[in-house]
Amino acid sequence: MARRQTREEIEEEEEDLPIGRRKTRRQTWLGARHLALNADEQLQLRQLNGQYDSIVVSKTNLSLQMSISIIALVLLAKIRGISFGTLIRSNRMIAVVLSLFATALIDSRAKLCDTQMKIDDLTLLFQSDYVIRALSPKQRRSIDDLADDTEAELFTRFRKEELHTLFDHLRFPPGNIRIAKHVFTSEEIFLFTLTWIARGETFVSMRDDFGGDSNSYGYMVGFFIEHIFETFYHKISGDSLGMWKDDIDEFRERIWEDCCFDRDDNGMIDHSQMVLDITLDVWRVWSFIDCCCLKTCRPGSGPINEDGDRREDANDMQQAFYS
Repeated sequence: MARRQTREEIEEEEEDLPIGRRKTRRQTWLGARHLALNADEQLQLRQLNGQYDSIVVSKTNLSLQMSISIIALVLLAKIRGISFGTLIRSNRMIAVVLSLFATALIDSRAKLCDTQMKIDDLTLLFQSDYVIRALSPKQRRSIDDLADDTEAELFTRFRKEELHTLFDHLRFPPGNIRIAKHVFTSEEIFLFTLTWIARGETFVSMRDDFGGDSNSYGYMVGFFIEHIFETFYHKISGDSLGMWKDDIDEFRERIWEDCCFDRDDNGMIDHSQMVLDITLDVWRVWSFIDCCCLKTCRPGSGPINEDGDRREDANDMQQAFYS
């Protein structure tokens, strides 16, 4: 005799009901990527869906053939003036054929149910799947929290003293800043955004270095951009390019040297090793290509593999490019 379930087991089963289905990573919200189907599971799902469709078509055809056969036998029974049951009992071959049809239909129905169960096991999401992950404590949220100049340069490309100077010059508001129910300090907004720009990483990958909720990182970047725009835009708008007009020839010469000459082992321009035979007097710089239009260089972007993840070398490629 089967064991009766306890009240606690029944309540647990009732609470853990299906609430949706798993999708591919590209169709899944960023915060639930760990619940998405990976490449192997997507392939398995496609195979199961193809198998399910094939069984449905086979079952439909089988049902149609059986229906036609039964209609034909009923008409035959009427022509002979006997009942349908008598016709079957008098002809063993008819009984065998109908039994084979019935067995095939039962088998198709069983395969259909089995395939649907496999699809459900692979894709169904339950309430218990949404495990709330504990947030790691916040860290490196001030300049003084950085261990030394080496760590400061690794994250922001500035030394700690330079960070303090730059923070003062950027004139961030004092005290805490509240954005969409999140509270930040000016210093952590400054430090985090500089790191995000310098390293070209995604918010999720930066979670190990800064802790806290990565879903709130975007607010810090947004505030930094708005603050810089509102505080300093008037200094770079209008005819601001005029401030560089006295240095254009120097810029042109530096670019000419970098493009037309090799560098020695110390990284210095070697004027004896000319690569392009172009003299400075005819060298003109017409324009520059914005590197951010390339997906391999834009922060938070890069090549995607079959699982929908950024390739592991994408960040290395970005950092090498910006360096």
